[in-house]
Amino acid sequence: MHNNFFEEFSFLCKQEGFKEIGFSDAYVQTDALEKYKNWLNKGMNAEMEWMERNLESRLDIRKMFPWAKSYAIVLLPYFHNKTIGNKYSRYALLKDYHFV
Repeated sequence: MHNNFFEEFSFLCKQEGFKEIGFSDAYVQTDALEKYKNWLNKGMNAEMEWMERNLESRLDIRKMFPWAKSYAIVLLPYFHNKTIGNKYSRYALLKDYHFV
């Protein structure tokens, strides 16, 4: 793929609210594979049992998409509806309307 594609794709993703975009060649990184398996064996996935299913396909995208040469990874933050610290009225967090 051409660099222009990656740049345009990245631009479009950022417009849609994705905070980070990364690209990787479609190959198995054996060190990552072993780390992931060890992580699962330690039970680090807790109740997320889906992470153990279809392990080979999950770790090698070419098993599901044999024609794949690369893939994109995107980061999309989500809102945590948790109160941290003291509670403030919404107006106290905005610009002072006297000075706008």
